[in-house]
Order: sequence, then C-alpha cells, then structure tokens
Amino acid sequence: MRRIRSDLWETRTESPFPGLTTHAYLLTRPDGNVLFYNTSHLDELEHMASLGGVAYHFLSHRDELGPSLNTIALRFGSRLGGHLAEKTDFAAFREPDILFEKTEEVLPGITVIPVPGHSPGSVVFDVRSIEGTRYLFTGDTLYRAAGGVWKAGFIAGHNTAEDRLLLADSLQRLRQLNPDLVIGSAFGADDGFEEVGIDEWHRLIDRALDELQAGAVEDETPTAPQETPNMPNLNHLSGRCLCGRVSVSLTLDTMAAGACHCSMCRKWGGGPLLAVECQTPVDFSGEEHIQVYASSDWAERGFCRHCGTHLFYRLKDGALHALPVGLLDDEPEWHLEHQVFIDEKPDFYSFAEETRNLTGAEVFSQFDAT
Repeated sequence: MRRIRSDLWETRTESPFPGLTTHAYLLTRPDGNVLFYNTSHLDELEHMASLGGVAYHFLSHRDELGPSLNTIALRFGSRLGGHLAEKTDFAAFREPDILFEKTEEVLPGITVIPVPGHSPGSVVFDVRSIEGTRYLFTGDTLYRAAGGVWKAGFIAGHNTAEDRLLLADSLQRLRQLNPDLVIGSAFGADDGFEEVGIDEWHRLIDRALDELQAGAVEDETPTAPQETPNMPNLNHLSGRCLCGRVSVSLTLDTMAAGACHCSMCRKWGGGPLLAVECQTPVDFSGEEHIQVYASSDWAERGFCRHCGTHLFYRLKDGALHALPVGLLDDEPEWHLEHQVFIDEKPDFYSFAEETRNLTGAEVFSQFDAT
C-alpha cells in the first residue's frame, strides 16, 4: 500500500476487467478505520491489519461489489455500507450493515451524499481529515480520465437520458462543496486523485457538466461492463463430473485462478490444486452422489462417489468454495493470479507466471483459520 496522506493509504492498482483500473483507499481514524471502494489484493489485508484493520467498508456504488467483501468482513469484522437503492445488488455478495438514504453524517467527520446518475445508488463521501483538509471520494460519478481530465460517469448505451439529467443535477450539487483532494474509484490517468483549490474545482466540474449536457461525453468511462443494468460484469460457468451424475453452476467476477501446494492438496490430487475461489453461492445438482470428507477442523473436500472427480474444497462455514478449474466445461481465459502454501511446494516443479505468493502461515493469518 502507498501512503498518500498522513491518514490515507492507497491499495495497489488493479484491472479486474479490460479498461477498468481501480484503487481502494484506507482512511485511518482513532475511532475505526474506513475502507472506501473495494480491492481484491487480499495480501494487503496484513498491511491494513498493521494500521488498525477495517472497521467500516463503504462502497460508492454497485460496480465495486465483489467476493472480497466477505473476506474483508471475515478478517476484520467490518461493517459494510451502501445505498438502499442497490440493496438487492449487494445481497448477491453480502447484505449491507449500513444503508445510505440521504445526505447525512454517517460517522464523525464523514458525510455521505447521494448522487444518482451513474447508477441509482451512487454516493460520494465528504471527509474531514485529521489534517483539517477535506477529501471527496467521488466513486465513478466523477472520474479522472486520460490526460488528467475529470469526466462525468455517464456510459453511452447504458445510461439513459434520465440518468444524464440526474447526473447533471448531482454534479451541480457537488460544485457547492470545497474539497482539497478529489479521489475517484476507476480512473484512466496516472492517478485517480488530484489536489484542487476552489477555482480549479469549479473549473473541472463545469467542464464535466458542459460535456455531459452536450451529450459529448465519450463512451470511455473505465467501468466494468455489465450484462444487465443491475449487476456487475459476471461470468456464469458450469461443469460436471466425469460420469455426469454431479453438475455445478457458479458466477464469478474474475477469471483469476490460484494454485495450492499444501501437502494435503498434493496428496488428494497427485499435484498442486489449480482452483478458482468463489465466495458467492455455488449450486450443485445430484448432491446425493457427492461424498464429503472433513479434511480439517475448518474445511472439507467433496468428490463424486461414483467416478471420484474432485468437486470442491470449501470452508465449513460456507464462506468460500475452491473448485478445480478442470471441473468446469468452458475454458475461458484463466490467468494464474496467486499461489498459496508456497513454502510447501516441492522443488521439482514450478510455474512460469509471476504471481502473488503466500506461505501457509500467511494464509492462516488471513483467514484466522487456526
């Protein structure tokens, strides 16, 4: 993580979808740290823990939803906040603990402001820092595009004419604020934040409004494409065992796979387990043909009792499934993103990809699985 202010830390850049580049930001506070937006860089949770953890996790809109919400909540007991208008979207991943409905101070020094337009439940966060300056977290309502130009988050072909009017009204209300640091979620420039004075703030808002109202905002908003207006871009996958008695369907928001080198996985399958992690519901049919083996106090492994196909590794509390990538019928463009229990990997094989690597101790620390 990168420290950008005395009380503000930025996660590493990530691009979960083509054209989408994001950061999340951790605000450190004596009465509980707040994570704005979302991150899938779960190795950075240890750094967050060293800074006091995450007491609150506030999202600016539904495009920031993802399986990592559950991991962060399990790790820190964080309370999730989002707008009431997108409660159903949140429920696909995790029910929000705090629902935003109107402009109000939700925590001391943190005011939430609804700004519909980019999405029905878009909000911004107006924050008073410990330095006495004001941070404005704009989500995708106002984002920093290529060349450092701030643009309205209007997506041609997705947002409607009514959305354009709502977004224009939202920007007019934001113009009345006086931020010192503006921090977007998605961005296309070198950074997603910028220091501004009041005159510069008015100029950048006016420029974004002019483009929006003229209908000239280019369809380049670096936001995840969506299959429906109400859900983030998702990949619906299915698979079946060798004999066909058990089938599975699941939904993923990433094509990242991982490798586990622990001795148990290698004994189970004769080599490292190449799997995709899913923290949303996984549907199995033919469950009467599934045999489950409790391989530890906290996890269990499933296989078809007829053909022996490995079906899953899952936590007993149901918070996570890891499914072998070879189980799935389709062969999308998987990429190897991480390796766990790297300290148990034998010397006679290795993967060429550059990945995020965790030792067994680091894995247990992340998930509190002791």
